[in-house]
Amino acid sequence: MQLFVIFSLLLVCFIIQRTSSQTTPGISIQNVIARAVDDYKDENYEDCIKGFEAGLVHWRMLKHIDTTCGLRCKNPNISKEIGINMDGFDELIAYGNILAQANCIKLCKEEHPFTKSKIQRPSDDFVADFDTREPYNYLQFAYYKTGMIRKACQAAHTNYQVNSDDKQMRDNIAYYKGLDGVTDDYFKDLEGNPYNEHIVDAVDFYENKQYEEAIDSFEKALLDYLKVHDECKTLCYNSEPPTFFYRFPQSVVLKYIPVIECVENCGKKLRPLVRGDLMDNLVQKVYQYLQFSYYQLGKWGMAVPAAVSALLLHPEDEITQNNVKFYRDNAEEHGLKLDIHFLPRPEAVKYNFERMTNEKLVEMMQKAVDVDDQGEVEESEIQTEEEFGDEMMKEITKQVTLQLGNKLRGDIG
Repeated sequence: MQLFVIFSLLLVCFIIQRTSSQTTPGISIQNVIARAVDDYKDENYEDCIKGFEAGLVHWRMLKHIDTTCGLRCKNPNISKEIGINMDGFDELIAYGNILAQANCIKLCKEEHPFTKSKIQRPSDDFVADFDTREPYNYLQFAYYKTGMIRKACQAAHTNYQVNSDDKQMRDNIAYYKGLDGVTDDYFKDLEGNPYNEHIVDAVDFYENKQYEEAIDSFEKALLDYLKVHDECKTLCYNSEPPTFFYRFPQSVVLKYIPVIECVENCGKKLRPLVRGDLMDNLVQKVYQYLQFSYYQLGKWGMAVPAAVSALLLHPEDEITQNNVKFYRDNAEEHGLKLDIHFLPRPEAVKYNFERMTNEKLVEMMQKAVDVDDQGEVEESEIQTEEEFGDEMMKEITKQVTLQLGNKLRGDIG
């Protein structure tokens, strides 16, 4: 039975890999953007604008496909996928779920309406440019040169949200603000998420001691941020399924190292710009703001869980430690119970568990394989077919599948 289950999993992997490699030429975002850059250099700004705008539309379509399918396939079930009862094979279930998810995503993408556009996935370098909003750097100047001042302001502002240390862009924005007829409503973040505006409003309310309004905006910001953070993590899991070669478990681990690092980077990518500075550790800081705002309104029952949540996310923070101690010392006076009120909020527990699990996974996977300085498997480490056959079960069950599969797809959800 054990060998049959293994064979079934490997067959699923082979089918997924083979069908995934059958690609059809389509729209190349890289080529579209490359032509737009050439038009920019040639001062052909109208065509440059058309190219960058088309590239951004295609990129949003690709992200929509990835997000939709990633969320749809978040909870794979290999037993259902291959029609085999795998009870008692926990490690194989874990690994099989990775394969089942890859298959689910593949099928979902084939059925997604945007797939008909046949948009080719860009390279990692191009993805990085989109993440840093580099197209808007070109667009803001192209818009300016063609007299589209409002769009120039929007593009400059959009780029600046993730490049606040860029002095040239800061000077550009100052220049645009000095033009006749330009008002504050010209500066809109075209890639902004709802939590950006909520967090900016919340801080303003907080500074003006409008605590009820601040609480409303902070709670909305937190809810929206956690949703966007989940979507960001989902996008990290949309690469191709593991490549099959003799050192198979290493192939799986090497595939997921950049995935997990991508997940870790979501917090940095999603930092909002508040009063000219990028806000790090947003979730923890929102809980700090919330606990004080609730405290100011005399709502200790709401303030304490917020304070405990902030402490959960940053246990070494002395201010937060002192806040929780203050609430503990005065708990009886305000009718607070340690086993009810002094518990972190559920979404904070989930967020912290995923964060800590991810950090442990990075360390675990780096130790699970022997890699060189470039993150590549050394040739001497690749097994022969006979060696692979002897060690396959041990490798799959103990090195990769239980730790990787269960934690990536079972415990995190």
